[in-house]
Amino acid sequence: RSQLELGQVRQEIDRRMAEKEEEFNNTRKNHARAMDSMQASLEAEQRSKAEALRIKKKLEGEINELEIALDHANKANSEAQKSIKRYQNQLRENECSYEE
Repeated sequence: RSQLELGQVRQEIDRRMAEKEEEFNNTRKNHARAMDSMQASLEAEQRSKAEALRIKKKLEGEINELEIALDHANKANSEAQKSIKRYQNQLRENECSYEE
């Protein structure tokens, strides 16, 4: 009779051990999936950050080029304004000399 009880206790212990192992394996699998998901998120974030930095550098370069172009355009405009004033003065002088 004690052998029977001992066998039943062993079976119960084996059953509980199997349940705990299955629980542990499920928990391990869930954690592995969570880690994979977090790793994928991290990699996606790193790719996005790298892309954003690439775009930022490109835009900074374009801004620099536009600032240079604006500076050149402003200088050309200033020169054109000076030429216009010179031509207006020459026109006035010619009108005055024509009237005399």
